[in-house]
Amino acid sequence: MKIILDCKNLKNSLEDVLTHKILKKSILILCLLFLFTEGVQSQDSLYTRQLIKTLTSDHFHGRGYVKKGDHVAAQFIKDEFNKNGISQLSSAGYFQKFEFPVNTFPATMEVKINGNTLLPGADFIVEPESPSCKGKFDVIYINKKES
Repeated sequence: MKIILDCKNLKNSLEDVLTHKILKKSILILCLLFLFTEGVQSQDSLYTRQLIKTLTSDHFHGRGYVKKGDHVAAQFIKDEFNKNGISQLSSAGYFQKFEFPVNTFPATMEVKINGNTLLPGADFIVEPESPSCKGKFDVIYINKKES
C-alpha cells in the first residue's frame, strides 16, 4: 500500500479545519454576546404601552393646539424624562421654541347654505392650510355613493 502525501492539499485541508474552528468560535462568541446584551438593552414593553395609552387618552386632546393638548403632552413627556433620569441637552431645558402657524377665527365667521347658518367644527371643518377668503361661492354637493 502506497501513501502519497500531497503537501499542497494537506496545507489547504489544515487551513480549512482551522478556518472552520475559528468560524465556529466566532459564531459562538457573537451568539453569547448577543444573548447577554439583549437582556441589558431590552425595553420595557409594558411601560411603553402605558405611555402610548396615556398620550392617546382624551386628557391630551389629541395632542393638538386647540385645547393646549400639545402643551399638556409636552409637560407629561418632560416629567417622564425627569423620572427616567434623561439629561437636558441645553440650559433651555427639554423644550425648543418653534412656530407652527395655524388658522384661527379671531373675527366673526359665517357660512350659510340656502339661508341656513352652519356651525364651524360641527357642520364643517376648515382645513388648517386654507387661506382667508370672502365672497359668495357655488356649493358642490357630494352624495354618498349607494351600494
